[in-house]
Amino acid sequence: MADSPDLGKVDVSLNRLTTVEPQCDPKDPDFARWYDTGTDSQGNPMLPIRQGNDVQLFIDGPDTFAAMVTAMKTATGGAGSGQFIYMCNWFFDETFNLVPGENLTAILTAASNAKVEIRALIWDQPKTQNGSAVKFIDGLANGGAVLDNRTLNFGTHHQKILVVNGSQGLIGFVGGVDFNPDRLKHVSDGAPLHDVHVRIVGPAVFDLLHTFVQRWQEHPDARKKGSPKFDLLGAGIPEPTAAGTAGDKFVQICRTFGNGARHEGIAKRTTRIFPLAQEDRGYAFLNGGSNGQQGIRQALIKAIGASKEFIYAEDQYMISMEISNLLKAQLPKIKKLILLITHSSISDLPGVWLRRKKFVENLLTSPDKAKVAICCLHPENLPRNPKKVDPKVDHLYVHSKTWIFDDKFATVGSPNLNLRGWTHDSEIFAAIFDESKDKPCTLHFAHQLRMKLWAEHLKLKETDVFDPIASSRDWFSPPLSSRLMTYDHKADTDGSFFKPSILDGRIIPDAFVDPNGS
Repeated sequence: MADSPDLGKVDVSLNRLTTVEPQCDPKDPDFARWYDTGTDSQGNPMLPIRQGNDVQLFIDGPDTFAAMVTAMKTATGGAGSGQFIYMCNWFFDETFNLVPGENLTAILTAASNAKVEIRALIWDQPKTQNGSAVKFIDGLANGGAVLDNRTLNFGTHHQKILVVNGSQGLIGFVGGVDFNPDRLKHVSDGAPLHDVHVRIVGPAVFDLLHTFVQRWQEHPDARKKGSPKFDLLGAGIPEPTAAGTAGDKFVQICRTFGNGARHEGIAKRTTRIFPLAQEDRGYAFLNGGSNGQQGIRQALIKAIGASKEFIYAEDQYMISMEISNLLKAQLPKIKKLILLITHSSISDLPGVWLRRKKFVENLLTSPDKAKVAICCLHPENLPRNPKKVDPKVDHLYVHSKTWIFDDKFATVGSPNLNLRGWTHDSEIFAAIFDESKDKPCTLHFAHQLRMKLWAEHLKLKETDVFDPIASSRDWFSPPLSSRLMTYDHKADTDGSFFKPSILDGRIIPDAFVDPNGS
């Protein structure tokens, strides 16, 4: 994203000197109010705020994959080049074309042949392509991969990280996009999925890199490979000690890891017993060697409390009552709360209607309930049915995990609006702020991101949604020409199997659906 985007037609006003004043965001140097720099609830210090980064945003799969391919192709290799490609993924399919004529099989094979170090940590997800992807990468001459099951019980590795060290130096990617064809094709309900991802150049990439290094070096399956498959060139890259020069963005990388001191999993016994048990506890790279990490939770609690104008979030699930309570408490202090979710009729979450009903009704008990709009995606110019959306229609599934506060502060990454994302599974996001410049047509990164998202959802020009409060009217009463529908939490139920008596924690416990890893 360029620092000075072309906004096309802009509203202008005449000041007392009758000169034209194009829209811009006034410079705001007070970045510190958005960031938490203390210690999270698990005893881990928050990662540093890194200054001097360039951050480019990508909405949906095609643009994200194109940028990833470009970055990976900077790793042209050569003996002694020190170049590498590192990947963490929830889902990994190396066989489909990310862009026309380019798939990961060919890209990674060429890089390995050029002496580029290839490493991957892919979640041990049953009945997926992941096992095949690990076997392929591990079979490369300069490749190494692990099918990673070191999670809490019923947990996942949900981080999506790509770090490339090539001819242009370190480039990092983080967001909601996996190497999955459902970002490009209709291979599941509502696909291609709506998603958001960012590319980072600058000192904040170190924290993405270090996350990979920590997980890899501690994993017993990686250690068993021995040298050179276990070795990491990236482990020798030092932590930056000064602000970068790549751009003007402040970036803090925040993470979630489950607490192995209080919950079982991570390293399982060779012979399983009931209940599921483990021999060692926790991740050694975290504080105390066993505690979890809740940097994402800490960061979002701070940002929610710092907001004064509006909060906007896109999320796949939206079920955590802790989050509902935090948002409810902030409603008297802001003007609008706007949430975009996947419609319950195409959600994969057990008991989604009831769980969301609790979340929504909690918000609607607030005296400020008129400030709340909750929508889902719907094909434009078709009648709205609150019970369902057509699963055969493209691009209805909201997979992005994105927050925007006051058009000044944004987070983009992997955690959903649930306890899994905040406390239990491995998650990661980038929290982004920039000062703007007091120059015509320059905007905060968060402002640019919101305009692009709202323009896509409302089928408008970006300049039409410049003002978040004025343009929010279309979220509270979505026009037929938009791709929005108001979510009706009372429109349907979960069916006989998911009746409330089954969802009360006895038959389908939250320990499975939305576990708390604190």
